[in-house]
Amino acid sequence: MCNWIIKCIHVQPIDKALYLMVKNQTSLFDKKIWMNPYKGVTQALYSRTIGYGVYFTFYDTYKYYFKLGNLSASAMTGITIALFNNPINVIKMYNWNTYNSKGLFFKAEKCTVNMD
Repeated sequence: MCNWIIKCIHVQPIDKALYLMVKNQTSLFDKKIWMNPYKGVTQALYSRTIGYGVYFTFYDTYKYYFKLGNLSASAMTGITIALFNNPINVIKMYNWNTYNSKGLFFKAEKCTVNMD
């Protein structure tokens, strides 16, 4: 458990910098990209906790209840977890793009509804 928490915290600044570099079409060495490197780490931890916590439950459900093969059960489990983590990831991306997070949940929900 500590392994994925440490990995999530260490990868967060790089993940955020790469996202902002592509989104803003700037250099990876731009100072603005590296400001507040751990903003959104809480949402990343929530996302990983949900993903790791329910993986085997969904996998077993798809494999034994729906009688799917290993590959199909794994694919369906990944799709289901991605759907559950989508709102959390929308909030994380919103945090990376703004400096003021008031009213964050409702703005992210609007993005999620429009996207889906």
